[in-house]
Amino acid sequence: MKFFESLIAKLSSTPSSEPVKEMGASDIILVAGATGGVGRRVVDVLRKKGLPVRVLVRNEEKARRMLGPEIDLIVGDIAKSSTLLPEYFKGVSKVINAVSVIVGPKEGDTPDRTKYSQGIKFFEPEIKGDSPEMVEYIGMQNLINAVKTSVGLRNGKLLFGFQDNLSTDIAWGALDDVVMGGVSESTFLTDTVGSETGGPTGLFKGTVSTANNGGFTSVRTRILLSPSVGVNAALVPKDNIDIRIPVSHTSVDAQTDAIISKCQACLLKNFSVPEDLSAYDGLELRVKGDGRRYKLIVRTSNDWDTVGYTTGFDTVNNQWQSICVPFSSLRPIFRAKTVFDAPPFDPSNIISLQLMFSKFEYDGKLNPTFLEGSFQLPLSAIRAYMKDPLTPRFVHVGSAGVTRPERPGFDLSKQPPAVRLNKELGFILTFKLKVWYLVYAIYFIQ
Repeated sequence: MKFFESLIAKLSSTPSSEPVKEMGASDIILVAGATGGVGRRVVDVLRKKGLPVRVLVRNEEKARRMLGPEIDLIVGDIAKSSTLLPEYFKGVSKVINAVSVIVGPKEGDTPDRTKYSQGIKFFEPEIKGDSPEMVEYIGMQNLINAVKTSVGLRNGKLLFGFQDNLSTDIAWGALDDVVMGGVSESTFLTDTVGSETGGPTGLFKGTVSTANNGGFTSVRTRILLSPSVGVNAALVPKDNIDIRIPVSHTSVDAQTDAIISKCQACLLKNFSVPEDLSAYDGLELRVKGDGRRYKLIVRTSNDWDTVGYTTGFDTVNNQWQSICVPFSSLRPIFRAKTVFDAPPFDPSNIISLQLMFSKFEYDGKLNPTFLEGSFQLPLSAIRAYMKDPLTPRFVHVGSAGVTRPERPGFDLSKQPPAVRLNKELGFILTFKLKVWYLVYAIYFIQ
């Protein structure tokens, strides 16, 4: 029990003797194998600490009888990937896996497994149910794939850019002060040799002017139009680059209003699937600065003209730097004013990103680094990151570390019965060890 308490303390980043701070809706700890001997103890410790727990079990009736009718429960079998539905893991940020293949006496056992509790010195064992390979190895792969999005990876998730032999592209389009009658203009393109290593990088560039009460330029994901969606083809550039459509406009006539409405509907095609970044703590931008202050705007609503969760970031002239933007620093802004009654930022439903260079900050403040004229901001990557120190995100409880049954020179005759029977029990220890290497490769090497 002391071991489990220590483990829970690490998961929650607090000493085991201290009360745990309230966790958010996306901080659920999933326990797989919650009705087993180890799993029940883990669930008990978590609940006593007041931590939000969800259990993954195969038998709902058995689980509610053992853990109580109010337990947050999902029914699935890690040996069957089709039962691990994505919605089951919404809000899960940490996982404790206590699933294990079932070993029992060939001659049967009592309901409370009395013979099993005595140890296999006192009975002839056999595997009950699915094989060790199916449960310990294939099942673990299924579980890792199912929770990977919500739990996240220690090196983060690349949303855009060219880093570490990875490349993820996003369509960007200009959204400048022309919507207010201004004359500023910008674009986002790829510079094939502009990165700090001589490779490709994104480039946000343009010219900003305060003429006609303007003063900002920006690029936003995703503002590409195509005639196939029913918009008048005359409005769409032949090369399908961005087109400037006012977000709000004065009604002209029914035909023009209908065309603009269709265009705005196209503009709403941001990320085809919302990004779930609830496993991460913020966004990291790798940029080459020019000494100016820019804005990052993140939206969580499919509506086009809506609140943007915003922060400003300062750059150093002619220097590559990493800008870390904690989600907690994002401020709800609408048309340069703070929206005090806006809903909390939801990192599980990110719809679009926007980069901006503007004369204006918010609530009447001005950008102290603003200068009219041309500008450019090379951007090599946008990545979701986990803050340090990293707490465990995936804990696998297993017994593989006690022995290596297939190592050279290994004398089975001198080993306990559980080890000597490794082959007869479907290579149970072999697959327990194999899954340990699997977890290590995914969560330590990446």
